[in-house]
Amino acid sequence: MRPWLSVLLGLGAFAALWLAPTAKPPDRGSADFGRALVAASGEAEVVVYSRPACGWCRKTMAWLDEHEVEFDDRDIEACDESREQLRTLTGRGHVPVVLIGGELVEGFDPMRMREILARAH
Repeated sequence: MRPWLSVLLGLGAFAALWLAPTAKPPDRGSADFGRALVAASGEAEVVVYSRPACGWCRKTMAWLDEHEVEFDDRDIEACDESREQLRTLTGRGHVPVVLIGGELVEGFDPMRMREILARAH
């Protein structure tokens, strides 16, 4: 097979995965969403859903460390249960997602994290 053809086929497979439909997250006001939040947070006040190769995940966790915020890191590649919790909460599998006291922060958003942490304390 020609090298350019294998690259093109690989890009097609990547696009198919990227554009694949995802589960619809529960309505954030619903009882299902409340149960999902409780199940996801467990005993931790702050939970970070991440992947090892995610630069934004590392930035998020570094920010939390700098601000001396203890958190539970849940690697969605290493743990099927964490991956399913994330899909239940967001309907997608993108990371980072931070759960702070029952509120979700999607992506690296230090201003939002600071705002929620300030209200929690």
